[in-house]
Amino acid sequence: MSESENIENRKISRRKALSTAGKVAISAIVAGAVAGVGGYLAGSAGVKKETETVTVTNTVTTKIPGTTVTVTAPGTPGATITKTETVTTSVTSAPPEVGIEEWLKKAAEPFKGATIRIVTESTPPSMWVQKALVPRFEELTGIKVEMELLGWDDVFKKALLDIEGKSGIYDLYYVDELEVMATFFDKDGIVDMYDLMETKADLVYPDFDLADLIPVPYFTYEGKLAGIPFEFFLRLYTYRRDLFEDPTERKNFEGKYGWELAPPKTWDEYEQIAEFFTRPPDLYGHITMASPGTIAFDYWMLAWTYGVPNGGLTIGRRVSTDEGGLLDSQRSIDFFQRYLNLLKYGPPGIANFTWDELRSEFMTGRIAQGIVFGDQLPDVVGSPDSKVRGKVDVALPPVEPKYYFPGLPTIYGDMGVWAISSTSKNKEAALLFLQWVACKENAAKEMVDLGGLCTRKSLLFGPLADEVDKKYNWHYLKVVKEAIMSNLATGPFATVPEILTYRDILYTWLSKAVTGELSSEEALRSAASEIDKKMKELGF
Repeated sequence: MSESENIENRKISRRKALSTAGKVAISAIVAGAVAGVGGYLAGSAGVKKETETVTVTNTVTTKIPGTTVTVTAPGTPGATITKTETVTTSVTSAPPEVGIEEWLKKAAEPFKGATIRIVTESTPPSMWVQKALVPRFEELTGIKVEMELLGWDDVFKKALLDIEGKSGIYDLYYVDELEVMATFFDKDGIVDMYDLMETKADLVYPDFDLADLIPVPYFTYEGKLAGIPFEFFLRLYTYRRDLFEDPTERKNFEGKYGWELAPPKTWDEYEQIAEFFTRPPDLYGHITMASPGTIAFDYWMLAWTYGVPNGGLTIGRRVSTDEGGLLDSQRSIDFFQRYLNLLKYGPPGIANFTWDELRSEFMTGRIAQGIVFGDQLPDVVGSPDSKVRGKVDVALPPVEPKYYFPGLPTIYGDMGVWAISSTSKNKEAALLFLQWVACKENAAKEMVDLGGLCTRKSLLFGPLADEVDKKYNWHYLKVVKEAIMSNLATGPFATVPEILTYRDILYTWLSKAVTGELSSEEALRSAASEIDKKMKELGF
């Protein structure tokens, strides 16, 4: 049976097929910034910051303790300015000699009349690009863009079928997982963007600045770049600020639990908050993705907070403690038992909740807290349909002090690229479109319009981030910066194609525990045994 046929048998929506977060932690961007534990034990204030404004027309390198953040401003490369203290930098740069629109018009002349076909997940960023950027690109270039927006599983299936059949139906594939990227590259299904941008240097906008895009290090596989990033966000602890700031709620909470109501630092605190705010049918203290299709992803991401990285998987493709893994370790069992215990504080139907319900349930106003994806939050805090508009904020997720150790990432970094098909007949036109979507000007527009998304370091560490947070009356981008500087974000899984097999086995066993058929320990030990056996059959 081919991989595409295997995928046909999986009925999984967005994030149901999400694989495991590779330990490509965002140290690839700001390596070893502040020790990860700092954000939890040192408080939100963290490191003392000093602000400086630099006006340049070349590259400015800003030194943060243990790392370098580079912000590229237009102009001829020359000397760099390096700061050895911790700073945040506002860069006022000279405008490029030719703006993106003027450059794009000229560069696209040979490709007028071409049609770019994209198969992509129906994420808020994809829908925003279709509405906000595609019409202007078509007007400027004469190149037509057709976007097919589908659920994650259908996108993967169609892309894989196109690659295996060398059909060339699509020019661009949506890729948001590292094991999918590795699979596509191994099948020679996608183009190396580094190579394409080198051989087609005349089609690269001089001020594009590829290195400024946060997800680039993640989507590099064996020295090849899978695509141009257009989305980046984190899954953060999300809470009803209006409830947490209510004087009566605060007084009653402290009287019952003996500490001031605030975003939790530990899972014990999280569970107390969940218990306190569970008042059915109007209010519940917890939400998560416990459906059979998404629970394996929830396990992979949240178990980091219990000291279980990468789903307990070793580089030798083993997960049991007998084989050096952590899937059936005591810390993993304790985590999953906590996960099961918390379900009683969620609304009816939580055992079947997926990615979609994290957003929709929060918008109803009956959820007090949860750990939610950043691309869902703009609707929660900004949509006229949301009953908690302007009443929500975010913080770092809680950890388990017994098992968590300093420096271990705890936050899932979600990000996506559009990869150019190896069989595309419109590679050059596709390259132009990708640069239009991810250029600095449009990245800033996306940041303002969607609030919880920022793809560029220069924007995240620039003044616009504070302005966007103010617009949405929250601290999302401030917390993202803290997570990055504290080295707390994981990447979108690992460059291990076998993660697809791992996940399929894991969600089957975890779901048996949700229904009460097995205990947390029985489920994890059974999953570990079957996964190890399968990996041996695959030759590992």
